[in-house]
Amino acid sequence: MNILSAVLLLMLIVSFVGLFLGWTSKPMTGTHFPPHAWRRSVARVGVTAVSAQAFLFVALWTPLVRYQLFLRESVHVQVLLLLIAVPCVLGGRMQARWWLIASAAFLPVVSWFSVLAEVAY
Repeated sequence: MNILSAVLLLMLIVSFVGLFLGWTSKPMTGTHFPPHAWRRSVARVGVTAVSAQAFLFVALWTPLVRYQLFLRESVHVQVLLLLIAVPCVLGGRMQARWWLIASAAFLPVVSWFSVLAEVAY
């Protein structure tokens, strides 16, 4: 196993750990006020966007990978979901927000390398 494979594997593990922590964490609460309903809603939109990224990554390992259009467009959709997820996670002020941001950033990179490997072979 070369160093690039090890880094990609580590990024993938961090991504799914971050997604798990995102689904299990609660919005941060201050000492004097409960979290606002809009923050909870925005946080859930961010977690859902990261979950969609994970779903697209898993879909790369299914028979859909034979379709070149799916391969080309999956990376564009991953980046779009990244642009949706990061502001929502930051605005939602969840406890695991840095894990979710890492997940949102790492999944498109790992997907891009997976698509590149699939197209090359």
